[in-house]
Amino acid sequence: MTLLGQMLREDGIKEGIEQGEFKTMLELVQEGILTIKEAAARKQMSVEEFQQKIRELKLGL
Repeated sequence: MTLLGQMLREDGIKEGIEQGEFKTMLELVQEGILTIKEAAARKQMSVEEFQQKIRELKLGL
């Protein structure tokens, strides 16, 4: 695999992990296990930043 190919693969993996983490947090909020404030705090973000990231990832909210 070329260096560029390896870098693209690693970036894709990181993006997938990030999306999965936010999806999990959103599901915990939707199930009432966490508040949105608690989920945002776990991601070290403000509530507004957390909501924006969810929208960017097209996960809902």
